[in-house]
Amino acid sequence: MDDGTAGAMDGALTEAEQELVRAAVAGQEADLKRQSVRASVLRELLLETRPGWALPPVGLRISRAVVQGCLDLDGCTLNKPLMLWHSRFEGGGQKGAILIRDGRLKRLGIYSCTVEGNIVADRAEVENGLFLGGGTITGTLMVRGASIGGALALEGTELGDGKAALLGAGLRVKGPLIVRRARMSGELALPRAHLEAGIYADGLKLRHEGIALNAESARIGGDILLPGAEIIGGVSLLNVRLEGRLSGEGLTIDGVPTALDARGLDVTHGIVLDNARLRGTLLLDGAAIGKAFRAEGIEVDGGEIAIGADVIHVGANWEMPRAKLIGQLRLPGARVEGQLRLTEMRLFGTDIALRGDGAWIRGGCFLSRATVFGLVRFPAAEFGNQFRMRRAIIKVEAGAALLASGTTFRRDVELTDGCEMTGAVILDQVQVMGALDLRGSRLKSAAIVRAGLPAPGGQHGAVEHADEIALSLVDADINRLVMPARAEDRPRGIVDLSRARAGSFEDYADAWPLPLKERARTKAGRDIDHLVLDGFAYEHLSNPAGLPPGGSGANHLKNENRVGLRRITWLEGQTARDVGAYFKPQAWVALAERLTHQGYLDDARTVEIARRRRERRSNSLTSAGRWQNRLLDWFALYGHNPWRTVMWMAVVVVMFAGV
Repeated sequence: MDDGTAGAMDGALTEAEQELVRAAVAGQEADLKRQSVRASVLRELLLETRPGWALPPVGLRISRAVVQGCLDLDGCTLNKPLMLWHSRFEGGGQKGAILIRDGRLKRLGIYSCTVEGNIVADRAEVENGLFLGGGTITGTLMVRGASIGGALALEGTELGDGKAALLGAGLRVKGPLIVRRARMSGELALPRAHLEAGIYADGLKLRHEGIALNAESARIGGDILLPGAEIIGGVSLLNVRLEGRLSGEGLTIDGVPTALDARGLDVTHGIVLDNARLRGTLLLDGAAIGKAFRAEGIEVDGGEIAIGADVIHVGANWEMPRAKLIGQLRLPGARVEGQLRLTEMRLFGTDIALRGDGAWIRGGCFLSRATVFGLVRFPAAEFGNQFRMRRAIIKVEAGAALLASGTTFRRDVELTDGCEMTGAVILDQVQVMGALDLRGSRLKSAAIVRAGLPAPGGQHGAVEHADEIALSLVDADINRLVMPARAEDRPRGIVDLSRARAGSFEDYADAWPLPLKERARTKAGRDIDHLVLDGFAYEHLSNPAGLPPGGSGANHLKNENRVGLRRITWLEGQTARDVGAYFKPQAWVALAERLTHQGYLDDARTVEIARRRRERRSNSLTSAGRWQNRLLDWFALYGHNPWRTVMWMAVVVVMFAGV
């Protein structure tokens, strides 16, 4: 036994202890005016072991006391509350300051007190709540496996020894865990805990190397509120089931490499992280968010990955306007029932900045005025509303800037109002049920930005091809395709429309490719600034003459061949190979047929005649075929001018008559 226990058993009480007993038995608060009492006397008084030491229902209430030694209540049952104010526990040693392990208590309240050492309450049962408010605990609060009928409140308390502050594995609390404005040095551990009324941690300051707040696999019946909290160390909400919301407006976490690990989190309501500051990755892989995920103005410095959200499910909008992310934003396989709003985001990725392979977005995706360094990927995804990138800026060093091959867009895709892409826009095999609007966009292939120099890292094959692409719509199916209108907005690089299908096609001559001699080339001299039109089909030409916006649609009537001649210039925007030695006729045939269907018969004839003459100069015909082509041109203009045939017949008749 320690000296305090032995002294109590000999029956001698100090004046302070006598005053304590007198006040307690009378049901009064014992104000000991900074005098010392032994912990052993306090224990016997709580257990009512001596004759006449019967406590009234209000229990034991003490203020301004200094408790010497360890208050050992291991396995004890206290039927009366214990309440202390402005007191101090000292001298407990390694055993701890307060021991209530396996005990049963009515209520414990320690307010504005200093506790030198640990409070050990593992497996304890507290009927009406455990309150440690406003004081200092130099050790650890241990409540592993404990059951608390009311709240566990540490509001304004300074707690922890640097290694652990609160250890509560398997803790069950009927009321809330309240750590508002608490200052904790050491781990706050709540794995597998069951907190039926949530966690209130507004203004919490928590510091620990490694994981500072660990609530892995916990079941929380209310909210987790962390507004204004400052946490140095990681936060683990791995596989947590949260029946309220996770709110962390202004939250700061410094937890490199992982700031907040919420993989497998199941939250009934939403997540709010407005203006949070995270140094380390935010992991949400496999999370299920019942309502919105909102993180307006969030800043995440995650290194390689800023936010990982593979196969996340969000029950409403995902909103991150004005966010700043350093590292990749990953959401492959994500399912968002509302909108994905990334307006004015600043995203500094690696090679890939935003990865959304196979994502399903029920609403729209909004990246207007965003600035992104790195590839934006949405292959095989689906968007139920608009995909908007007005005034967005995306830059890569090589290859593609925006890749959404095989994606379905159920409304418009808008790359307008000064949208800048340094790198390829690859929308192969997409289905756009609205308009793909490129008016005001400025698309530049990475190769042209590098002035034709090789890609960094010696890239080859498909990557090298993408490096020279400005826009690729291979096999795309688009309801309405609108190209840039102004010369300064002309796509700089290869525009590949191979086998694309457009219900309506609207383009403007000012933004057509430059003449062959003026186009950008690689250092080896290869043309990397042209159109690819083989297989391109469209049901309607909205601007056949390519007139500038606001131009008179009747101007082409001044010259019946104007539309045809201007469209020939457009067709000549292909490579010299495709309009020369290895002539590809499909684009010419499709244009002539479309002009015919729209009533431009003479213009269609002009295009058809130009096609036949180019075929004659190509390698596709034999010498006999070239002569046949030449004779058809001379004698019948390929059947488009029967009067030429009549004239030749008349000449022949006159010649024979003369003979």
